[in-house]
Amino acid sequence: MKIVNVEDILKDLNSIHSEKELAKFLKKYRKVQYIDIVVVNYAEELIKGADYNKGVMIIKGIYESKYLEYISDEITVYMILAQYYIENGEEENGKEFLKKIANETSDNYEEFLEFRGWIDVWNKYKDKVKDSIRESKSINNNAECITDDELLCLLLEEVHSGGYSSYLSYNSAYFECTLEIAKKRKMNALVQQLERIKAKFPNSAIPKDSSAIDAVLEKNSSYFDEEDELFYSSIYAEFPADI
Repeated sequence: MKIVNVEDILKDLNSIHSEKELAKFLKKYRKVQYIDIVVVNYAEELIKGADYNKGVMIIKGIYESKYLEYISDEITVYMILAQYYIENGEEENGKEFLKKIANETSDNYEEFLEFRGWIDVWNKYKDKVKDSIRESKSINNNAECITDDELLCLLLEEVHSGGYSSYLSYNSAYFECTLEIAKKRKMNALVQQLERIKAKFPNSAIPKDSSAIDAVLEKNSSYFDEEDELFYSSIYAEFPADI
């Protein structure tokens, strides 16, 4: 897999204004590791921010692209498409994506939707398919219920989406398990980074109290920005391509 600077990818994404340009972009970067995560997060920010139409165009392009073999954040893609089709009068298409979320993704899909900030949209529309979906289970922050790959994927997606500040604010319960997985898999650069992050907290331990975590994050915001940049530029290359 090719490794490319994230800033170069974002620069190219900013220059996209049509489906044809998007197709060329996806072809160009099809062999770049975790390109799907970078693009989905970029599109999601547009949808929730300044350019809804471009964000939806990108999400539709990702879903339909022949160049991407795998989309790791399927739930977000499906939720965006479900909302788009329902709100534009194509309810049957939207319902199909709602069913995909519930029947083809994680057992705890509602927790993931809440984590990604889409639970209100899901709750708004889920009754449309209530008789044809499975119930979401809860993992109750119990890392033993999650596979090693899922924990690594959670770290990868959250740091890409909102940095270590976001990961620690919402998923600190998984930190130690994830560190042990990184050690077991000899992901040395990631292990060193996680150990450095732990050392920023009192007694080199991540507190259980969210306010204590937030206090450290606020005090060391520039430090965590630097660790985010290091993650984007090199450490993420240690992650398995198929998680």
